[in-house]
Amino acid sequence: MCRVQGPTFPTNAVILGKWIPPKQRSWANAMTEAGSPLGGLIAMGLSPLVCTTIGWRATCIVFGSAVAAFTVVWQTKAASTPGSCDYISQDEKSELIRESVYDPNAPVPKMRGQLFTIPRLPLIFMLAPSAVVVMTSHAIYNFGRYFLYFWMPSYFNEGLGLSPHIA
Repeated sequence: MCRVQGPTFPTNAVILGKWIPPKQRSWANAMTEAGSPLGGLIAMGLSPLVCTTIGWRATCIVFGSAVAAFTVVWQTKAASTPGSCDYISQDEKSELIRESVYDPNAPVPKMRGQLFTIPRLPLIFMLAPSAVVVMTSHAIYNFGRYFLYFWMPSYFNEGLGLSPHIA
């Protein structure tokens, strides 16, 4: 979970820096950060409905399919910069240029063999005992939470003999 979800928050900051004017970034960041808990809230509200309608095992397939569909849309529609976006209007581009968010004359960085490099100094900080404790406790918390999410329906159904909508 940490390897998959961990980079999303720093990546969001980079994307917002390339797309959002400085005066609007705090609002955009708040909306971005609210997406994860809001998605969890929606999933917790819809899961019982899906579970009682088509079965608890199918709930994983429904949500997995929704994530896959979102991924396909994101991969086909998302753009790294306003200049590489096909559907942004000229007025929006002009505003981003005026706000110094986007520079159409800036050189596009080219990749040189390696996908990315790991800077040494942040790696040293990540290995500090305090950072290791925080990362370990977060990983344990996530493991416990997702373990309960995935195995609780099985326990109610197979261990206690209850159907998920009764439990």
